[in-house]
Amino acid sequence: MRRALGIVSLVLLAPLAHAEKRWDLGFEWVTTDDVDLYQLNANHRWELPEKGWSGDLSVASNGFSLDYVPVPFDFLGESASLEEWSFAVQGLARQRLRENLEWTLSASGYDGYTNYRTIWLAEFYRQQFADRVGLPGDTYRAPSPRGGGAGLGLRWEYVRASGFLEVSASARRDEVAPGYEIDFEGLRRGRETLNGTTFSIATENILSPRIRSRAEVRASRVSERDWRVGGEGALNIALGEQVVARLVAGGAHENPQFDAWYGGVLIDWAFAEGWAVYVEGRHYEDSGEIENALLFTSAAPGLESQQASIGLRWSNLQHAWRVKLGRTNGDYDSPDPRLDFFQNLYADRDWTVIQLSYSRTF
Repeated sequence: MRRALGIVSLVLLAPLAHAEKRWDLGFEWVTTDDVDLYQLNANHRWELPEKGWSGDLSVASNGFSLDYVPVPFDFLGESASLEEWSFAVQGLARQRLRENLEWTLSASGYDGYTNYRTIWLAEFYRQQFADRVGLPGDTYRAPSPRGGGAGLGLRWEYVRASGFLEVSASARRDEVAPGYEIDFEGLRRGRETLNGTTFSIATENILSPRIRSRAEVRASRVSERDWRVGGEGALNIALGEQVVARLVAGGAHENPQFDAWYGGVLIDWAFAEGWAVYVEGRHYEDSGEIENALLFTSAAPGLESQQASIGLRWSNLQHAWRVKLGRTNGDYDSPDPRLDFFQNLYADRDWTVIQLSYSRTF
């Protein structure tokens, strides 16, 4: 599938050879004592003004390096160093239908794990069940996660240059690393394919020469789950000629027992020609993943997390550089006794975040 995604990238780029171009390159490293996460990404922003087309094409490669350490009473488990890489591609195209209306088409695909948690869990299930021959029920199969999706949207400029309304719908299909349970009937494999649907509506408005707002409402559903409904509001406020504040807050709810909420603020100060420094803080809380397992569960408990970062940016008409350094801590609620085997996965962690990015406009 990696080769196929690479071919898709080249095919999408080929017709854009004569378009106005902007390239964005980025690197992110997130690290803690037992986990290192890496991301390399590139984004190509293009425009064909004479045909009314514009869009973006992004590719990313994600690396995961973690120490798998089972709990002492896991007699089938053994420590291991795990390394995984994944690849993803995403494209978005816009076409202006008339002066105040455009439609969008998006598509995405990936091959490999999407986070370190699923890698940890996949190793746990491998060690528990891969060599358990003769068990009734399902047989263990090595996972091969991958997936993709597509979406359609419409953007309407209902007030000239100051009011915008967007509606979109998307669908995706994911081949995931399933969980396993064992009971009196033998081994049972969890769902391997998940189908998802998302609908959203958003509005952007310039409220005054110094304030711009955005509000969005989303509803999404995944196989065998209820609808998750969420929303987000954001304000960009020019506090002066050189200082901008960006405020964001949002939340989500899913029956029967999931709630999440977050908020953040970013202050950007242009202190010299081409130079700016920014500081950012965010807070996040949720009530924990929904689960219905009887014997034991791998669903994450409630989480509370804070992030603080500082960054420096330089730019001119053609080039832009940015560096960011941050710290994030994650504190889980006291785990359910059925989570005993996953104590080391859901341990509280402090993360260091380093981001580097470069943009070039042609």
